[in-house]
Amino acid sequence: MNRVELARYLLGAICQDPDEAKVEHLWTSTADLVFLKVTGSARKRLKPEDLAVVVRILERLGGQEERELVVDLK
Repeated sequence: MNRVELARYLLGAICQDPDEAKVEHLWTSTADLVFLKVTGSARKRLKPEDLAVVVRILERLGGQEERELVVDLK
């Protein structure tokens, strides 16, 4: 499972409706930029700390590869 798939999986798992989990991926020659966005009722239900945990997990697991990984919330 690559970094973007992992981000979609984790974010979708904490949202009751997977359509509320949006993951955008920008590829550069040196880094992967992953932007997470939560919409709908999940935006109201999830706390900032919940999303921060997802970001930390992605940075930790995805940071083991050669390319730089930047994860941010929109």
